[in-house]
Amino acid sequence: MSDRQKEIFIVAGIIFLSAFLFFFRLGEVGLFEPDEGRYAEIPREMCAENDFIVPRLNGVLYFEKPPLVYWMTSLSFALLGQSEFSARFSTALPGLVVVLLTYALARKMYGKRCAAFSALVLLASLEYFFIARLLVLDMPLTLFMTLGFASFYFYLFSEKAKKIWLFVFYFSLAMGVLTKGPVAFVLPAGVIFLFSLLTGNGRKAFLDKAHLAGLALFFAVASPWFFLVTWREPSFFRFFFIHEHLVRFLTSEHGRAEPFYYFFVILLVGFLPWVIYLVPSAMRYLKVFPASSLKKSENQPFFFLFLWAVMIVGFFSLSGSKLPAYILPIYPAMAIMAGKIMEDSSFDAAEAGKEARIVFASGALLMTLFAAYMVWVVFKKPVLRPLFTFVFVLGACLLGGWVLSAYLFFRRRKRIAAYLVQIMMMLFLETAFIGLFEKAEDFFSGKKVIMKLKEEKKQEDILYCYNSYVQAVPFYLKERVRIVNWRDELGFGAGKLEDDERKEWFIEADMDFVVQELGRSERVFFIMKKGDYKALIKNHPELSKKKLAEAHNTILMGNVYTVNKIKKSGDNEKNKARQNN
Repeated sequence: MSDRQKEIFIVAGIIFLSAFLFFFRLGEVGLFEPDEGRYAEIPREMCAENDFIVPRLNGVLYFEKPPLVYWMTSLSFALLGQSEFSARFSTALPGLVVVLLTYALARKMYGKRCAAFSALVLLASLEYFFIARLLVLDMPLTLFMTLGFASFYFYLFSEKAKKIWLFVFYFSLAMGVLTKGPVAFVLPAGVIFLFSLLTGNGRKAFLDKAHLAGLALFFAVASPWFFLVTWREPSFFRFFFIHEHLVRFLTSEHGRAEPFYYFFVILLVGFLPWVIYLVPSAMRYLKVFPASSLKKSENQPFFFLFLWAVMIVGFFSLSGSKLPAYILPIYPAMAIMAGKIMEDSSFDAAEAGKEARIVFASGALLMTLFAAYMVWVVFKKPVLRPLFTFVFVLGACLLGGWVLSAYLFFRRRKRIAAYLVQIMMMLFLETAFIGLFEKAEDFFSGKKVIMKLKEEKKQEDILYCYNSYVQAVPFYLKERVRIVNWRDELGFGAGKLEDDERKEWFIEADMDFVVQELGRSERVFFIMKKGDYKALIKNHPELSKKKLAEAHNTILMGNVYTVNKIKKSGDNEKNKARQNN
């Protein structure tokens, strides 16, 4: 078999594994709250209203994010129909493409072996795998940022088609801006500027006149939507750029404040089991940082990856708003660094000494702590106890796989087998986690309650969300929902409604309103959180009969059976009257 055939076989295997992990049973689980429900409903409303310029959520303006993922999901709906699978398809497919981009960049930097290791590390990283199966904006953002980093690297260090790579770079940044805003331009531009400056590549990077054409392409792709939406809704500009970006970064107003070290903890768990390669990576490449070493071509690939990861983590660590998926764009860079360590330790005896033993010593400790932590969390929280056996088996498999891997590693010339054991154990765990996704539906999705509601509810019936808003309800029911005592992210859009419409759809009322509505002769439904239900039943125990369904923290109430009895009673009285006549 020729080298080319071997590479085709390896790439085909990577594509197959990625497709299996990211697409298998992708639509079997209800949309998770709140993100998936939100990001499925907005494109559904776009399709229903045939308006792809102004995003709306539950019938009101929603300007927190740009529209590209909404457009991608709308296209998926048009081609595959509206379902959980088609909603998540617009995230899973970018996840697969990023794995291939990581392979291509690692191949350019370090060769085919490192490329294969890097791609496998990425698709077998815990957080990356999870995010690839969820409808959130961070995976498409990671796609366009990775394409931006890779294309600029190809532009700097390729001899052919340099200008094409530069145009791909600007196009990818424009698509990133349309995915999640200015951060998709600021971060790659900052990394590339610093890298070019410190490595002596500034002249080659920035003096090409093709940059003017590239910038023109960037604005031609990114700016039309911003102009159109501002023309139609002038309030967009201030809300999007000031409130949603500047205020979100500088303050904790959005309620997502976390300590400075938050993302380091996320990385320790999210990059399992490969996080252990970061220590020897830092040890080996410490020599890169003196200024004289940065200009050596053999050190520049690592420094590029290092800046890519560190600047993104540093930027979001300074932000007043933090969520775990914010650092997803660093995973391709981390995977290539880990892949390089694995390649060198496997094929270069000179590189396989003390640092490799550090990998496995720290790995054994980390896997033991992680397995114990998984069991402790499930045991400690009563709501998770049904998952105890499942999680215990997963933890034991992870630890057992690592022990076998360490055993093989310390046998001479068995390092490749050891790494393959790690990869296969992680792939096995991720396959098992697909089952965990389905078990997690009861905890993170309101689908079971919504399906019960869908069975009972008629077109003319009234539905309220009380003291909360279950984002997936409009998606599954294909209709707007009245909300009582909750605005939060819908506050901006609600404030733009006419008074009469706002009072109809956004109601300010106390618990007596619930009691009053459930006593009506018309059919009425309420969705509420368990805490609100308990408070209601404490004061009105007779209403416990009106509970129709429950899923973890979500309760469905309705007067449907009471109304049916009233109607039956009325029909009986009419029949008696007819008989008497």
